[in-house]
Amino acid sequence: MVQSVGVKSTGEAQPGTRWWRRLGIGLVVITLVAGGAFGYIALDRTRVARRHIDEAARLLSEAEPSVIAVDAAVRSEITTALVVTAAKARISASDAHLLLTRAREELDLAGPALAEADRPLAVALRTSVDARATMMTEGAVILQVDERAAAVLEQARTAWILASGAETLTVDAVAQYNKHTKAGVEQSTVLSKQAAMTYTTARSLLEPVTARMPEADMTPFRAYLDARLKLIVQSQAIDATWLAGKVADANMLLDAYNADEAKVVKLAEALPGTPVSALATVYDELTKAGMGRYFEARDAARGADLLVKAAATAR
Repeated sequence: MVQSVGVKSTGEAQPGTRWWRRLGIGLVVITLVAGGAFGYIALDRTRVARRHIDEAARLLSEAEPSVIAVDAAVRSEITTALVVTAAKARISASDAHLLLTRAREELDLAGPALAEADRPLAVALRTSVDARATMMTEGAVILQVDERAAAVLEQARTAWILASGAETLTVDAVAQYNKHTKAGVEQSTVLSKQAAMTYTTARSLLEPVTARMPEADMTPFRAYLDARLKLIVQSQAIDATWLAGKVADANMLLDAYNADEAKVVKLAEALPGTPVSALATVYDELTKAGMGRYFEARDAARGADLLVKAAATAR
């Protein structure tokens, strides 16, 4: 007699089979949930990356007033007023550099999670930030030289104006002596003293120029002024000898004076311009390379700004 055991066993699933079937369903659910979580995390990272880009743009904008202040100072004419302006602008350069460094850090933090739509703006912002950072670095060096040159420009200019005035006094003194009268020689002595004081003042004004801008060699100008002062000492000796009634001796001293004066004239002809022109030459040497890099970066910044604007509009 055949028993119906097989029918019963066919109607019910085996315990092991049921467990695996349920586990399979659970795996599907877990996979779906995990996929949604990963999608959310990716989206969140993209949003965070965009916030870093936006913060970089904000920092760039915050730095702009300082960048403009530096640019105005760098492009300013060298005058005594630039002493204060350059000092303030160098502080602005430091402030801007800190903000630009922070902007760079924000761009770095954006990383690979950045959405494709945001990448052109990120690239343009980095170019703009880097260009401005170069401007601030080069600008600070240029402004330091500006400050030094501006601080002594007026002394250099005044020194040579006084030297020119002293030379006029010397010429007038010689003219008075050549009258060969007591009053004329006495007036020659007065004019010579004035010339000596003026030459001495002119020479003293060159000292701070050397101290602040040692690269500008004031030695030839000091040597010329010293030679002029030596001539005045000789001139005063001639006047005193003549007034003492020793005309022949005065004439002998005059011959030596004329020979020395010819040497001083040659010294003047060999001068490398004026103290101001010497300053200008050294200034150009000290800033030429930096100026080139500064204006190259300035052009790059202007070009990058156009790209930033275009990328922000298309975003």
